[in-house]
Amino acid sequence: MKKIKVSELPVGTTLKGLYTLGTDVNNNSVKVSLEFVEEKANAANDAASVAKQAASQANDAAWAEQCKDRFVTLNFGTNEETIQLANVDSGVMTLVGVMNSNIESVYITTPRATKVDITNYGTTNNSIRLEAYEFATFDIVRSGTGTASVGLKFKVQ
Repeated sequence: MKKIKVSELPVGTTLKGLYTLGTDVNNNSVKVSLEFVEEKANAANDAASVAKQAASQANDAAWAEQCKDRFVTLNFGTNEETIQLANVDSGVMTLVGVMNSNIESVYITTPRATKVDITNYGTTNNSIRLEAYEFATFDIVRSGTGTASVGLKFKVQ
């Protein structure tokens, strides 16, 4: 019998026909096909891919649910002219409509917009966004006396 060093053996290119030795749960000596181990590893990878895709679809569904309209009403008392609104969501609130009562004009100030007239907002293609945890300040000019209100419609993303 000719002796060969392990370092001189050819490198295998497949697990088919290869075995490893070990013991089972009852401490019995066994041999296990490495092809069997490969099949189980591939099955686990496939299951992980399916789970990852399901999680991605669930995230997409949650995102779609989150991208709904939110309505906010600001009620200005008889002596108030300025109200602050905070976006406490982790998403972006984009202003898509304004309705007002007893108000001549409404202005918004955000970190990216300074005193923008939004009285007739929705008739133009302006894009006023309130990022997560930012404040917006609303200033009004009354058209009469007494209380006034502004209805705001946001798209939350």
